Amino acid sequence: MAINDGSLTFSQAVYDTAEGSPFVQVTVFYAGTSNIFSPGLKRFTIVDTSGTALGGFDYTRINETRFFGDQTADFGVDLNGDGDTLDPNVTFGLEANIPRYGLTTPQTFLFNIPITDDFASEASESFSLNFTGVAFANTDLGQTAAVVRIADNDGGDPTKVFGTVGFGTTTVINVSESQGSVTIPYFFSGATAPGAQISVTYSTIGGSGTSVNNNSAVDGQDYIGVSAGTQVFPATTAPISFPITIPIINDTDVELSESFSISIDSVNGAFSGGSQRVVINIIDDDGVGGQPIVD
Repeated sequence: MAINDGSLTFSQAVYDTAEGSPFVQVTVFYAGTSNIFSPGLKRFTIVDTSGTALGGFDYTRINETRFFGDQTADFGVDLNGDGDTLDPNVTFGLEANIPRYGLTTPQTFLFNIPITDDFASEASESFSLNFTGVAFANTDLGQTAAVVRIADNDGGDPTKVFGTVGFGTTTVINVSESQGSVTIPYFFSGATAPGAQISVTYSTIGGSGTSVNNNSAVDGQDYIGVSAGTQVFPATTAPISFPITIPIINDTDVELSESFSISIDSVNGAFSGGSQRVVINIIDDDGVGGQPIVD
């Protein structure tokens, strides 16, 4: 592990979900700056450990590796006489002693772990998640482990809460810039305690945008975002969907596709279930012959 490498962390210590949800979505963040001697290619693996919830029976086991960062750097000229312009030296990241700086952009990784909807009346169960196989990133500066709790939905107890809220299985939506808006529904399914209200808070996340081709949509320039929208609805046992409509701004810039996301930030009175974040890709409609201008 290189000095000053960025840090990996789970987004929260506990993820609550329930049987009947298609999956629980776990988020991992990477943030920080790696030093110049760090390899560009970083990796980590998420693994589970069964607890009262048994892998293969109550949920699908996970052993998933993600790679990120640049494996090679292209300086555009063969500086070290090896016949190419790429720097393949993943140990020091140097091409003829020219430093290649490590990854500085924050990264978000989503893991969807399927939940089994059995027919057993049982207490809530849980399993744990940990990092392993981490290369060139720290894991000692944040949330290094997480617990997933699964609420039962078979007990017939009218005081039990086992409803879930999420975007279903939707994780990505493509929309034309000329469409004017995009509507993304989120869903409630299951049941709640009588008289209990459910509140859901959501928000959009975009980029800062320094050029028309930075591949990150900017709030107020490419779309009209929601900083903290809240939906409150009464207890129910019926599935309900709620649409969130986001205006898309049709500018005249010739540009690459841009993206932003919407995420469910908190759920009170129910559990999180299924997708909690959707990426919206805005497809430009101003290109000439399908070829965007690259700045």
